[in-house]
Amino acid sequence: MTERYLPIPLELRWSDQDLLGHINNARVVTLAEEARVRFQVHVDGPDSVAESETVGGRVVARQVIDYHRPAHYGTPLEVRVGVLRVGTSSFTLRHQGVQEGRPVFTVDAVMVVITGDGSSRPLTDTERAGLEDWRWPDLEGAEDDSAAGAGVVTAGAASSGTRPGAGS
Repeated sequence: MTERYLPIPLELRWSDQDLLGHINNARVVTLAEEARVRFQVHVDGPDSVAESETVGGRVVARQVIDYHRPAHYGTPLEVRVGVLRVGTSSFTLRHQGVQEGRPVFTVDAVMVVITGDGSSRPLTDTERAGLEDWRWPDLEGAEDDSAAGAGVVTAGAASSGTRPGAGS
């Protein structure tokens, strides 16, 4: 199993800011959603989003957001998306926003696979294998899940070892 994530560059909008000039916390949910859809299209193909309306798809059952430091308009944002956990009928995606090489937020979203009528269904072996291909870099040694992945770069490259919230 290769440990990796998909880096997705997202363009921030002027309207994403709050009065303090930071990206508004509520906008982080929308940024994670945009990255998640692009991840799905990359992994499952461009028709996967349209097909989900008729054959079912994935829904967000739960999201947890950690804000590590302020994100700012005008600075490139990359959202790294990978798989933390694969269950029977659900899986957890990690979305980590990075600016200037430092994590600014982490969103962990539990996704439930559903049928066309909206009921949950088990992941197929093919779906499970596809998700395992995008396993987030190893979390061992992290103090907790919110700190995991801080400073992580693509598998095989060095980690900066920074911890979210450390410093400023």
